[in-house]
Amino acid sequence: PKPHTEFNQDYLLMAMAEDLDKEVLGIESSQEHFATMDSLSLDEQLIMLRAVLKKTDKERLSDYNSLMKDYLSADLDQIRQTDERLTGKLLPEALWAKIKIQLMDERNKKMILRIKELSKDKQLFIAVGASHLAGQDGLLNQLKQSGFKITPMKAFE
Repeated sequence: PKPHTEFNQDYLLMAMAEDLDKEVLGIESSQEHFATMDSLSLDEQLIMLRAVLKKTDKERLSDYNSLMKDYLSADLDQIRQTDERLTGKLLPEALWAKIKIQLMDERNKKMILRIKELSKDKQLFIAVGASHLAGQDGLLNQLKQSGFKITPMKAFE
């Protein structure tokens, strides 16, 4: 990705919440987040590392621009498709299938359980990576199926 700055989306959302004296909680710990990669064999991790390091700066910038274009269009299905295409083309098919299940589907299941628990007695504002939102197993669909009211934000107006 392009910018190496503290002013990424996560930081900006947390700063806004803190400015409004809102409680900030995680629905996933950093240990849980990185456990996905830790669950891979060293050979699988090496395959991933080599694939990422093979990319040129021009390719990385092109990938970043593709994701940003999709992000700004607010088309969640397209964001997930682009993310999967960009990541999937780097890796052997079987490894990508394994990682996709662990990175997206399994983490989404855990996040839904935590969201349900945290939301029992209060309203929540939840921020996650956009690729976690779309699809049948995405957070939005699972929340709707659980009876949650979903209200999209108009971030660009």
